[in-house]
Amino acid sequence: MKNNSYKYIFLTLIFISLTFGLLIYANKEIKLIKQEIITSQVGQNVQTKKIGDVIVAALPIKDGTKVDFEIQLDTHTTDLIYKLEELALLKNESGETLKPIGWVGDEPGGHHRKGKLLFPVFNTAPKSIFLNIDNIEDSSIEFDWNL
Repeated sequence: MKNNSYKYIFLTLIFISLTFGLLIYANKEIKLIKQEIITSQVGQNVQTKKIGDVIVAALPIKDGTKVDFEIQLDTHTTDLIYKLEELALLKNESGETLKPIGWVGDEPGGHHRKGKLLFPVFNTAPKSIFLNIDNIEDSSIEFDWNL
């Protein structure tokens, strides 16, 4: 009787150990897959440009005929007081031009800002896009992507 109890305890411990090991393995695999997705999206699409002392990074987020942008601004010399929703224009390969409909993110000011620049939809799904931002350090920048 005592011998059977030890067997059940031993088998239960093995089962728990295997279950725990599988959970850890599955979690690592999920993290690797997520990292691969992020790397492939960012590695292929993010663009960074420097204007004066300001570094601007832009990442398009496409959903059919709608394209929004993750934007990040960084500097160590000036306040980032730019209202991107008033300074940006988005064009496609056909010349269709859109003005932003909003900004969701950090308010103007400070040395580091990030957020999402929102645009209305294009009439047709774009094949290439051009994001222009004026008046950053008294200059303009253009980002372009083939989608």
